[in-house]
Amino acid sequence: MRSIFRPPLLWLTLFLAARFVLLAYLIIYGPLSLSPDEAQYWTWSKALSFGYYSKPPGIAWQIFFTSSLFGDTEWGVRSSALIIGTFMPYAIYMLARSCGYDRKISIISGFTFALIPLGVIGSILAITDGGMLLFWTLACAYFIRASVNDLPLNPLPLGILLALGALFKWPIYILAATLFLWSLFFERRYLLTTTLAALISLVGLLPSVLWNLDHNFVTFRHVLSSLGTGGVEEAAIGTPNIIEFIGAQFGLVSPLFYIIFWVGYFRFVRDTDESDKSSLFLFFVSSTFLLPLIMAFFTKVQANWGDYAYPTAIVFTVQFLMLRCRFGLFWWGLSSLFSVACLVLLFVYFDEIPYRKNPFKNTLGWRHIGEVLEKKGFDPQKDYLVADSYQNASLLSFYSPSQTRAYFLNFKGRRLNQFSFWSPLKDDPRRQGFFFTQEETHKIKDQSRWRGNDQRLLVPYFGQVETLEPDLLGPARQALLIRLRDYNGKKPKASGLY
Repeated sequence: MRSIFRPPLLWLTLFLAARFVLLAYLIIYGPLSLSPDEAQYWTWSKALSFGYYSKPPGIAWQIFFTSSLFGDTEWGVRSSALIIGTFMPYAIYMLARSCGYDRKISIISGFTFALIPLGVIGSILAITDGGMLLFWTLACAYFIRASVNDLPLNPLPLGILLALGALFKWPIYILAATLFLWSLFFERRYLLTTTLAALISLVGLLPSVLWNLDHNFVTFRHVLSSLGTGGVEEAAIGTPNIIEFIGAQFGLVSPLFYIIFWVGYFRFVRDTDESDKSSLFLFFVSSTFLLPLIMAFFTKVQANWGDYAYPTAIVFTVQFLMLRCRFGLFWWGLSSLFSVACLVLLFVYFDEIPYRKNPFKNTLGWRHIGEVLEKKGFDPQKDYLVADSYQNASLLSFYSPSQTRAYFLNFKGRRLNQFSFWSPLKDDPRRQGFFFTQEETHKIKDQSRWRGNDQRLLVPYFGQVETLEPDLLGPARQALLIRLRDYNGKKPKASGLY
């Protein structure tokens, strides 16, 4: 034990223990309610399956494990993310050590990931990225360790790590392709084993494939549609957002670390030394970040679409600072302090941030849903709950007093989602219920029109439709409940959007 947890690894362990306690307190007592996606993944965890509409099953299995231990609470959902987020700095440390770097660089790399917003927020929010990043990092560490030490590469462990990553998010196969290209260009001796590992990793797709065999391959159609290639109907392609995307990366890794990474990246292009295998490998894998960067010139790209490149990018940046940059330790310390200061200021002055500028605004207000329902007379024994989007249905399911699954009635022609494949409202024996929707206050230009629009759309499906007075969900959202009675069983026109 002493040989494993000796300074400075001991200091990283003590820091991560303190960080765990602090983030656990923030999860339990902090201002962030579940985001719509987190609530959706919780609904998945209550109906375990081999697959789900938009993602592989790993996130649902992850949440099932911790919510079984700690209950159907925000802590029960998010503790799984905190566990993974606590292991990630160790995985980063292992990656740096596998590259052949000394303990100083390796420890600093682990500390860096633990301190940047991606590492902190990724330890709070229960999203699919956490599991994929963990196995992505471990797969990179296993591969480069064999390469640096001139060892044979066993395809089975590498394939298993890739397969486990695929259970969370399919961009793990970008790594499989990258390792294949690395072998093709730099280490032909590993070409066969990386090919075999990629084939083994396809086992990670098997649960989703089995689920999709019974569901018209909707997950694959959804992924293709979200990439702008279309589904049954033409996909809704977003406006290019290259400036917004780059700005979001400053927020994910902190501005100074992001700038230093690109300085090191271009310096490496200028002064490439192919004999430095570890740095070349980190550079090569980190270059996968160019994929979403290029896409952002042509379509809307989400901020986290390139986060898979950051484990190698962090180690690359630290080795650049420590080995190739004058006053590197000073710049690392300054960047770390700036990152920590930004996070501390964010949460200390959280309540003073204007709602529209708050990066966590999609987690605010949902804890009031139960209060609003009870105020309007919701009785879980007599009343079902209906929503107009998977986001609202998910939040309604988690934050309603009974935590029973809400129904999704697609009378607005939105894309399919997991709720589209669960039991429909017509199978519910209850004769009455509530429809729920919500909107940000600043977006409601005409109160009467907003209140009347959904009532008009619901009339064809129910014998009685009564719009109730709106209620506030926190400082900047309004909730609208509509009393429903006597559903006639009609279904809205099937959506062709994925």
